[in-house]
Amino acid sequence: MKKRSSYLNKEMDTKPRELAYLLAMKIHLQLNDRDSAVRLYKAYSSMNEGEQTPSPSVKMERLGKSLIR
Repeated sequence: MKKRSSYLNKEMDTKPRELAYLLAMKIHLQLNDRDSAVRLYKAYSSMNEGEQTPSPSVKMERLGKSLIR
């Protein structure tokens, strides 16, 4: 069995849906597409407002707030 990368091991404590958004945001940032990363953060945040899901993780909040500054 292949070992997972250390990056994925660090991220696996995140909820699956949030992980997908978090990784997509980071990919957009790597591509210098900050606007798309901000849109994803806002979409994820607003999606959680209407649901009975836990609030975004500290990782998501930290990344999102760094984008909105």
